[in-house]
Amino acid sequence: MARLAMMMACLSGACKAAQFSDSFLGTWEPVGRTVKAILGPVNVLTFTMAKHTSNGDYFMSYLPGQVFRIRENAMQYCFARVATSPFVVDKVEDNFIRFCYKTGDRMPSHKALDDGTLATGCDASKIELELHDDGTMEFSFYMSPPIRHAWAVYKRIGPAPPIATYGLLGGKCDPMHPGKPTLGDEPDNSTSGGELAHSMCPSLQYNRQKQLELPTPEDDQEDGEWEEGQEELTSTGLGQECRALDGGVLSTLAKNEDKAWVKLRWQKPLLRCWPCKVSYSVSAKISEDEYLAFGFKGMAYRTENLGKFHPPERPCYFGMCLDDVDRERTGNANMVLGYAGGSAGSCVRQMESPGYASEPSDVAGNPDVFDYSVERKNGRTIINFKLLQHVGRNDIAIYNFYNLEEMAARTMWAVGSMQGSGCDATPQFHRARGLGPLAWFMQNPRGCSFNANEFGHSLDGEEVSV
Repeated sequence: MARLAMMMACLSGACKAAQFSDSFLGTWEPVGRTVKAILGPVNVLTFTMAKHTSNGDYFMSYLPGQVFRIRENAMQYCFARVATSPFVVDKVEDNFIRFCYKTGDRMPSHKALDDGTLATGCDASKIELELHDDGTMEFSFYMSPPIRHAWAVYKRIGPAPPIATYGLLGGKCDPMHPGKPTLGDEPDNSTSGGELAHSMCPSLQYNRQKQLELPTPEDDQEDGEWEEGQEELTSTGLGQECRALDGGVLSTLAKNEDKAWVKLRWQKPLLRCWPCKVSYSVSAKISEDEYLAFGFKGMAYRTENLGKFHPPERPCYFGMCLDDVDRERTGNANMVLGYAGGSAGSCVRQMESPGYASEPSDVAGNPDVFDYSVERKNGRTIINFKLLQHVGRNDIAIYNFYNLEEMAARTMWAVGSMQGSGCDATPQFHRARGLGPLAWFMQNPRGCSFNANEFGHSLDGEEVSV
């Protein structure tokens, strides 16, 4: 408690630097190997924390390329020299440290509070380190609370790495002279420069401008609006594509029991889909008594930042709900939930979460999901369905919707148990979930070929265009 009192004095300006217990310093390994992250269960080798003896700065990292640097009572998050966010030291005890997003600040992707105001500071994002009596350390990164961006329990396996290794990962990363936040509203986030122009991904730098430079005569036409009962135009798709949603570089070494081996397959639209009905199939290797839930979550934030000095607020970005920006491109189906073959029977349900982390409820009649079915095959649950989406006005835009690094459409998935039977059964809290853009630093690998053992049957070869 003495340390807490000292910390409160620091916050009031009576001292200059936070002091952490040496018990936090070192190299830590996840207990059980798997880290629960926003992308799904992942394998992250170590968490490290070190103190610079010459100036008293602290450094910590739990993912290659990501560095947190603490100086005085400020902390700066830096990701591979291209992204940055400001935090502050909020609370320090002998066995507990809390960092919060900079007081009074937020990113447009942070949640809204129950009263409709936009969360800032600790309500927007926080990181907590807690030492337990058994010698383990619990790491919780909330973005925004109560949703965990990353969580793990670690055991100490050795001393901290040299300070120089953090510089190699994070660049300068100076809390006293921070760069502009990743989702800030400064001109540096426009298409003329800033962190978007200096992305670590070469494909983004090339295709970013191509996405903007490809107006077609069709772009001058009024956007199509689809209504039930109107005449439907069809054209043959260009082929089926697939991504493994929890099979990326960070997740391949995760424990098998933590993984669901989720795969998403779709029929690629031809030339123009603005809007059109797109055929999807999502498959997971789960128990027959478990549900598989899947939904689209709009486009990655970089897409919405293109050419904008003031990016739109997206308070559902990391949560379960949808906002207007999400619905504009990827549709109104918050989640499609299916289960088959177990004690609950078989059902496909359109569900929605009205709040950031609220319990989902059924949407009567499944109005935004078309031609749906669910089946069990070879230990996998397979859901087939169609969604009305604004994928793209030309072939390159359609490609970018699914494949443009850091800018593609976002999806979320979850698996968990059911209680009850039939379509009135109640989904229980998920045991695993993932949320992120389809193209995100090799985390959702491409190239799934059709396999009847994983998807049941080939997708409909036609997409409905309007």
